[in-house]
Amino acid sequence: MKNYTKTGLFIQSAMAVIMLCTVSSMRVTHAQAVALKKFKLGVENISADFVKQFNGKRIGLITNQTGMDQSGRSTIDILKDKGLSISYLFAPEHGVDGTVGAGERVANSVDKRTNIPIVSLYGHGSGKMIPENILAKVDVIMFDIQDSGMRHYTYISTLFHAMRVAQQYDKQFVVFDRPNPLGVTMEGPLVEDKLRSFISIAAIPLRHGMTIGELAWYFNLHELKKPVNLQVVKMHQYNRLESVLPDLSAPLSPGLRTMQACYGYSFLGLLGEIAPFGIGLHTEARFQCIVLPKKMGVKRKVWARLQQELKGCGIDAIMHEYKHPKTNTCFSGLRLPIKDINKVQAFAGLYAVLNFFNKEGIRLSFSRSFDLAVGTAKMREALQGKNSHTSFVEQVNTQLVGFLDKAQSSFMYTPFPTPQFIK
Repeated sequence: MKNYTKTGLFIQSAMAVIMLCTVSSMRVTHAQAVALKKFKLGVENISADFVKQFNGKRIGLITNQTGMDQSGRSTIDILKDKGLSISYLFAPEHGVDGTVGAGERVANSVDKRTNIPIVSLYGHGSGKMIPENILAKVDVIMFDIQDSGMRHYTYISTLFHAMRVAQQYDKQFVVFDRPNPLGVTMEGPLVEDKLRSFISIAAIPLRHGMTIGELAWYFNLHELKKPVNLQVVKMHQYNRLESVLPDLSAPLSPGLRTMQACYGYSFLGLLGEIAPFGIGLHTEARFQCIVLPKKMGVKRKVWARLQQELKGCGIDAIMHEYKHPKTNTCFSGLRLPIKDINKVQAFAGLYAVLNFFNKEGIRLSFSRSFDLAVGTAKMREALQGKNSHTSFVEQVNTQLVGFLDKAQSSFMYTPFPTPQFIK
């Protein structure tokens, strides 16, 4: 069952902002420390009634290396130890063990440790549906994967596809809820219908501010043609403002191995779709820096001005240089250590960086995936002078207000996500 309080959009948002300022300015108290110790993931909150409900049913489990409890025990083992039967493992992008590179094909295989067959839900650059012959051997589909908090990260796309096929074939669907590592903030444009793809699966904000369980409720209420028989196993003592993920218990993928990388991905994942920028790939600072080739001659004082721009978005940047290990190209720019993700305006930061370099005369070359990932062509067009800045800003901010009002019935935890508007 969902537990939520229906509150006015602006009252709820204002309360969230007040709580954010209060919590951010305090050290962790003894009471808060005790609350954190009581925190439980969805998979740690499985009741005896839940076990009874699914005892004897054939389970298809969508999971990967992030599917574990806080002690490191896998969701596979947790379910098996409770006497539940897993017939298949379903693998998202990067595979069940999280080692397959971004966009690379995930193959069907067998889990060596448990001998459970693994069925791939990811092909060459896009998702795949669960095959009909496999669905015939499954009674319920369960999902336990840690999300990144960004719409264009494909684990939530796998969730959406699996919910849709479960509805079509009348299968129960269970989500074990996990925290949103990007905290309380919600920002960025929604997806235009013509730009929906596996990296923009639904009309939700770019930084969606929701847990994986809340997203499942939203998809069920507003995105699926007909609702699936959905059950979300809630977390216990979860608060969007509290840091329940001091670091990742397991890498989200080969590229997102640390919490700093996850924080940086909130806007550098999109910057990586624009030449000539580097974002530290193939270095220990992947998704943690903004750099340009040294041969471009961008002076230190230019980077210093960008430092000041980023401060306005809650980001304290430091000078950074590195040599690409494969090409030996030398890069210079800024590294972005992030202390409190709740203070970071990721989308505003991305837009500020691109506007800054536009004014500096750096030619921006957008990949074919950029519009798909952002969910609209209007951002690129505004940067290229084909669309007005004012029109784009109004679109993004208006969409956020409308979405937050629409999504309130899907929220299970307080405070509700706080919209971050751009100027």
